[in-house]
Amino acid sequence: MITLRSGVWHIDLPNVGGVPARIRKSTGFLPHERKQAEVEHARTAVAIAEGKYAMPAATSHTLQDAYDAALKSQWAHAKSRRDIETNYATVCRFIPGATTLPAVSTERIDAMIGGLLAEGLNPKTVNRKLAVLSKLLHLAQDWGWIDRMPKIRRQREAIGRVRILTNTEEATVLQWLDKCPLPHARAMRDLVVTLVDTGLRLSEALRLRPMDLSGRHVHVAISKSGRARVVAATQRVEAILTGRPAGADGRIFYPLTQDVCGHLWAWVRESMGLKLDTEFVIHALRHTCGKRLLAAGVNIKTVQSILGHAKIETTLIYITLAEGALTDASDRLAGVTQGVPCDAQNVPRSRIG
Repeated sequence: MITLRSGVWHIDLPNVGGVPARIRKSTGFLPHERKQAEVEHARTAVAIAEGKYAMPAATSHTLQDAYDAALKSQWAHAKSRRDIETNYATVCRFIPGATTLPAVSTERIDAMIGGLLAEGLNPKTVNRKLAVLSKLLHLAQDWGWIDRMPKIRRQREAIGRVRILTNTEEATVLQWLDKCPLPHARAMRDLVVTLVDTGLRLSEALRLRPMDLSGRHVHVAISKSGRARVVAATQRVEAILTGRPAGADGRIFYPLTQDVCGHLWAWVRESMGLKLDTEFVIHALRHTCGKRLLAAGVNIKTVQSILGHAKIETTLIYITLAEGALTDASDRLAGVTQGVPCDAQNVPRSRIG
């Protein structure tokens, strides 16, 4: 059979009596070239049946070859391309780009990890470097450049404090933006309200256009998880989104960009005396929305859907249980135990079903 992997048709056939037991290789044909891929599949099947199939020689493709190919096929328009380039450059300090792909072994990767940790990089940063290397190796395997992936040992990341804005802090941010002398402060104020009430990522909110609105529903077509979703707007967000005319580029929050937002947020943070609070970032507005939803009793699966997390585990780590919910749980437990006779509270374990 043929399968489409990483934008290229691949052959998957049994190699009767041969080693390896199966033949898996790239045809080099793109999605619209299925017929050519099927012809190549048929030729390979005949060669195997007649015992004439010759295993390809060991690949001479290098890590740099994989990187160059990935830039064209996977990362050509990636927003994080600068980060990808930086992380790849770090990898190349330990595993040069001229290294042939089969030579990128688990041992060499472990040595790279040890070197990065010895330089003082934290596990999270190390994992970002490993993610680029892992992507290149997975693509190389899909393209038939290597037979198998080396083991990559991701580092355990510490779960840091999730920064939440209090109601007072939110009000203070809006007050400072009302007084801010910098350009586009009013648009930033509207954006802050939108982010804290919807849980949208900054990039998602900045891309919003009038066509994405349907009453109180906001349609998010492009998200980090790659899945579209719909978020319900609060009344104040609905008023903001419907009241702002589309800008020159069609966006609701024109002319705001990530850089402009970062500059305005830095001004607010310093004005509030929180310059040293490195966790007081725009993304904290998303955390705040999630925690408020939980505090209001919204089901965790619904919160996952609103925030657009692909896995529930992300929601469980990303959003801490609200202190109010903990207190409520404790009060309920106290109410139950205080209303039960002492003898009943000390039921032998053997009698508990």
